[in-house]
Amino acid sequence: MYMEKDAITAKLQNMYKAFCGDKISEEELYPILDISQIHFYFKGEIIQEIQQPTDHTGILLKGIIRNYYLDSEGNEITKYFSREGSLIMDEGILGYNQSIVALEALEDSTVLLMDTVKLKHVIQTHDTFKNLYITCLESALRYKIYRESEFLSKNATERYLQFCKDFPELVNRVKQSYISTYLGIAPESLSRIRKTLKNHI
Repeated sequence: MYMEKDAITAKLQNMYKAFCGDKISEEELYPILDISQIHFYFKGEIIQEIQQPTDHTGILLKGIIRNYYLDSEGNEITKYFSREGSLIMDEGILGYNQSIVALEALEDSTVLLMDTVKLKHVIQTHDTFKNLYITCLESALRYKIYRESEFLSKNATERYLQFCKDFPELVNRVKQSYISTYLGIAPESLSRIRKTLKNHI
């Protein structure tokens, strides 16, 4: 599972271009690479627990990671599925001292892990990363608005169809029980929806 520095740099460059629509040189990436370490997590491994100190932030280079809450009865509620290129474990940058979600690797995953304090310094002192961070915040806000609108205006079937449209690569790679909690419906309800849709194809 070892990853060469050149491969890491290439992945970061591709992610930056996909996200910002622009190129970034290897030299411009040095401030991030200098404070980073590669960590590998196996499928099923818990990467972060709720209330864990937020002293590290990561970029998911490969794999899928589930972000989830625990309700008052200890049930897991999926918040988001992080995919390649996602910023993870980012509560510390937003000012939280403890994590508010748990993270589970749904596949063998590779994460570029950075000290949060050092990362905040890089963002504050390098315009390239300051602009990238603003873009990330805008994207996160759009997603939050989208999620709120979806729950208020769409029924369960519509939410599932929208999930299939937005995340087609996840439909068959993620447990249906995880998708159901992401959609805010019971697993049995999702099974009925899938069966009904299949019968109408």
